[in-house]
Amino acid sequence: MVTVSFLFIISILTVILGMIDSYFYEISLLQALMQNIVPEAETRRYLVSYFAFSGLVYSIFVDYRLRKNKKLEQD
Repeated sequence: MVTVSFLFIISILTVILGMIDSYFYEISLLQALMQNIVPEAETRRYLVSYFAFSGLVYSIFVDYRLRKNKKLEQD
């Protein structure tokens, strides 16, 4: 459930960021989303992508631990 919540929150924040970018830079929403999802080379947005990916890996790990603890409690 942690992973699903993480993906939902990241998706909502990405769409909101795309809407803000499309408004300020006067580009289409799809173009703004693509610029946020796949950043250009030599930008610091790769750092944001790295931390988002790290958060996804961590949330999968937490879900695994919670599922493992539930199985141990049931036995």
